[in-house]
Amino acid sequence: FGRGGGSSGDGGATAVRSRGNIVTHGDEAIGILGQSVGGGGGIGGNILAVDLPVVGTKFELGKHYGSVGGDGSGGRVTVEQIGDITTAGKRAHGIFAQSAGGVADAVERTTIETDADGNPALDVDGNPIQVPVLDGNGQPVAVPDTGDLGSPVQVSVDGNITTPGWGSSAVFAQSLGDDGNGNITIDIVQGTIRGGLDGHAVHVWDGSDNDLRNAGKLTTVGGSRGVAILAGAGNERVDNNGTIEGSIDLGSGSN
Repeated sequence: FGRGGGSSGDGGATAVRSRGNIVTHGDEAIGILGQSVGGGGGIGGNILAVDLPVVGTKFELGKHYGSVGGDGSGGRVTVEQIGDITTAGKRAHGIFAQSAGGVADAVERTTIETDADGNPALDVDGNPIQVPVLDGNGQPVAVPDTGDLGSPVQVSVDGNITTPGWGSSAVFAQSLGDDGNGNITIDIVQGTIRGGLDGHAVHVWDGSDNDLRNAGKLTTVGGSRGVAILAGAGNERVDNNGTIEGSIDLGSGSN
């Protein structure tokens, strides 16, 4: 995690490699949570505090809930699951994988003030005095902040994931940063990936150039009436060598 309280910090790489079956009980009981948070990003803190009816979950997806006010990038996130995951409660996702960068901001460009002889002007403590650089209109020149990035997120599943609860997605993956998102890659090696009511088998949020490779079965408890795959603003590519039951909504990107 990046440092909080307005400080900067990059999130480190996160890897979760699970071999075996996972069972959870109760609402919001996620099977696997793999997350890297930089600066002001992520779902840290009280991650279940906000309702967002549009996506049917208390996670306010696409928003920043980690430390606030700082710069930093989320690190690479890798989740590998061999075995089955079963959850029972509402909003109880099977796998939640997220790389979240901080909130973009800008600082003013400064220079060192000089005296009539061209020497640095000093303050009372003997430090050089920094003064803002002004543009032609007399306004401070801003230096863009480009260090708040989401990094690549990779999820691999070899087994069944069953999340029948309301608002529960079997696999949720997100990469988000105000200065750029990373690519999301999801590999379903084999198995039945079943999301809940108002949930999805695979939910891809944000990211950049995202790939879903399916050699299993993607479905929800709603069957053909459910949304098996839901995506957002990223560019999605689906390579299906298995079965998809239900509709597919790849969002607003180039798909």
